[in-house]
Amino acid sequence: MFIRGLKRDVQMSDLYKCPDSDVCEKLVHKLENNWNRELTKKSPSFMRATVKTFIGPLVPSFILIFIGECVIDNGKTILLGYVLRFFANPETESLWRASVFAGALVASSLIFISFLHPAFFLAYRVAVKIRVCWCALMYKKTTIGQILNLMSNDVSRLDDVCVVTDNNI
Repeated sequence: MFIRGLKRDVQMSDLYKCPDSDVCEKLVHKLENNWNRELTKKSPSFMRATVKTFIGPLVPSFILIFIGECVIDNGKTILLGYVLRFFANPETESLWRASVFAGALVASSLIFISFLHPAFFLAYRVAVKIRVCWCALMYKKTTIGQILNLMSNDVSRLDDVCVVTDNNI
């Protein structure tokens, strides 16, 4: 895309087509259906309707963060213990063995990063989808002045909610 932009002006036909899973109308329709189902219950919750709508795309992010935090991060702690054991008793421990554990520690840090970055990308992507849906629903239901206030102040906090929720689970 950047190379095309250097050679000539970028046209609308150069842009990628929006995936069906990101089309606003489909997302809003799905959220509205879940909200209408919630309204039939004794105590309806818009948050529950939102979670039912968007939990599917968040599951891969949950899994990646779980593996990264629970498996890889704990493994890094164990590897660090082996490296520190060498420095506590350099006469009894092998330098080669400590070097292998130090290399494994660096490799596990790289693997940890390679798990977390896609997880955060997926979480932010879902946060943007939620934000778009909520803004579209607000546009249908409120006045222009209220929309500007809600979209500029309140809905912007959604960008961090998915990431914080993923990280705390």
